[in-house]
Amino acid sequence: MNDVFTRSVAVFPLPDIAVLPGEVIPLQIFEPRYRRMIDEIEANDYLLGVSMAEKVIHQPELKGDTNPLQRNQTLYEPKKILGCGPIVITERLEDKRVMIELHVQNKVEVIEYTQNLPFYLAKVKQLQITSSSEKESEKMLAQDIKEDFLLLVSSFDANASMTIQRQIQDLDLEQLVVFVLGLIRFSGNFKQSLLEQDSWFNCGKILLNKLPELFPRTTH
Repeated sequence: MNDVFTRSVAVFPLPDIAVLPGEVIPLQIFEPRYRRMIDEIEANDYLLGVSMAEKVIHQPELKGDTNPLQRNQTLYEPKKILGCGPIVITERLEDKRVMIELHVQNKVEVIEYTQNLPFYLAKVKQLQITSSSEKESEKMLAQDIKEDFLLLVSSFDANASMTIQRQIQDLDLEQLVVFVLGLIRFSGNFKQSLLEQDSWFNCGKILLNKLPELFPRTTH
């Protein structure tokens, strides 16, 4: 069932970054328009969505006497399917940078943008990444991912693999996918491909096929 959110989502387009439900993403906010975005999220109880930027729509026209919140800024075209959730402000620095954590709880699709400047504000509907009814198949897939992931970790640090093994041994497929994404820096395109799946089983299959590409290459 697709539900229209009653809460608006402030959309933060970032190059080569996509986020999935279950992730906690640290972000550093320094541009004036996005510091303004954080203030309005707090004031209006918005959610924050991080969307992978598809392309630059236009470059800024810089004029020294123009209000930075009103001028023609670099404008990115965000993907319409994105992850969103509430934020926690962890620190406000003297130079006005804001350090936050985004707790990604939902996969959503943009229905319409209600604002473009100084930042995107959107009405969204919820999309699901479901668990499979074939629980045994999910368990087998999770076990395959665990085995390959531990081999990958061992190829870099044998001692770390023992710690990782204890951390992942009781994780289900959804938890395991999110755990691996938290340890390995994948490209935005790869993570977007996971985000656009409708089941964690499909996400797991894609991840399992990706892991062999990450093993160190030997030279002869």
